[in-house]
Amino acid sequence: MVNEAATLQSLSPLFLETFDVQVVDVSPGGISVQLNRHLAVQSEVKVRRGTAIVFGEVRYCVPVHGGFRAGIQVKETI
Repeated sequence: MVNEAATLQSLSPLFLETFDVQVVDVSPGGISVQLNRHLAVQSEVKVRRGTAIVFGEVRYCVPVHGGFRAGIQVKETI
């Protein structure tokens, strides 16, 4: 289990604002984040983790612990 602060921005649909998330799990093909808002499935997102930028697609977003947990399929990491 990972507990790392990161920021997330929705690219499609586009939102100019970014918001704080917690990365809670990382696998070779995806990441799981805890956040305070719901993300639509199939949204394209950008997650900034330290010096890395991850582009991916939201595969699920479910309510947990007063917030949401979203699974993001990683498409590219810079």
